[in-house]
Amino acid sequence: MSEGTHKAYPTDVTDQEWEILQPLLPVKTGKGRNQEVPLREIVNGIFYGLRTGCQWANLPHDFPQYRTVFYHYNPWKKKGVWNQIRPT
Repeated sequence: MSEGTHKAYPTDVTDQEWEILQPLLPVKTGKGRNQEVPLREIVNGIFYGLRTGCQWANLPHDFPQYRTVFYHYNPWKKKGVWNQIRPT
């Protein structure tokens, strides 16, 4: 199901949902570091945090580091990505 190594959570995106969501996510452009953490794992962390209401720093340890998850969530929120994508 997921590309990473965390255990499955009810908030994780399914393969079908990922096929829909992936094209909606901003693509990295320009120079900089390569994407080391799979975006699907980051999205799963975002969905977990939003759905459960936990603080970013309290994400379970089998998700990517909370700083990485929030690093992606914050600009996506500002760009309106989360107006198109909402956890169920």
